[in-house]
Amino acid sequence: MRHASRLLATWLGAALLAVAPAFAAEAPPLPQFVDETASAGLDGTYAGGWQYMVGGGAAVFDCSGDGFPDLMLAGGEEKARLFVNRSAVGGPLAFERQASGLEIEAITGAYPIDIDSDGVMDVVLLRVGENLLMRGKGDCRFEEANAAWGFDGGDA
Repeated sequence: MRHASRLLATWLGAALLAVAPAFAAEAPPLPQFVDETASAGLDGTYAGGWQYMVGGGAAVFDCSGDGFPDLMLAGGEEKARLFVNRSAVGGPLAFERQASGLEIEAITGAYPIDIDSDGVMDVVLLRVGENLLMRGKGDCRFEEANAAWGFDGGDA
């Protein structure tokens, strides 16, 4: 019995090894990334001295209410920029720079959050200097709200 079990196990193992290549799928192709920054309408610079080395980056949120992610780029010593997503479904990426009230210098980070629960996204701006709470007014427009919300932004 032991000999038959060992023989059966060997036969099954050999059969599986023989047919395994037929079931092995080819490795999926590696993704190809294409830089579409300029063609999508995005530009911006994050610059500054040592105090800006921990910042930079982007905040992604829908400030226009169209269901597409809009993009805010911190600028360090440069002014921040807001880009509204104008992409068509299935089409190429398309962003449009928009004046928003977020064109502020010395930003090291930005965090979208609906602070006042009014259904409109607000933005917390971390800065070299006073941090700011920016109240969303709808349609990707913002106003400084530190005093209105009793927030002391400090002086980092």
